[in-house]
Amino acid sequence: MKRAMRPYKNKVEFITAQTAIEAMVAIGAERPDLLVLDSHIPNLDVFELIAQLKGRPETRSIDVVLLVERLTPAFERRAMARGAKATLQKPLSAIDLLAPSSIQGVPAPA
Repeated sequence: MKRAMRPYKNKVEFITAQTAIEAMVAIGAERPDLLVLDSHIPNLDVFELIAQLKGRPETRSIDVVLLVERLTPAFERRAMARGAKATLQKPLSAIDLLAPSSIQGVPAPA
């Protein structure tokens, strides 16, 4: 995804994490506007992470988008019930991720 985002490097700050611990540290340190989570991060229940983020005043406003290999209606309902802004099926391009029609309510970079 980082490679796909290169054309937007002057418009979007892109921070990556490979593990649940790295993700939590980055979220705490950076307070991102948008969090894009792969649903298959080792040792991480993404639904629990979203619930925790939405339950804390300091992270409640972070929009969360989940990437999933096989998007099902049940997965999408569960993600939205926990507070995800959108779910997107992989693979996707930066254009897919940044398209306003892909993520309703999350503005594309100017």
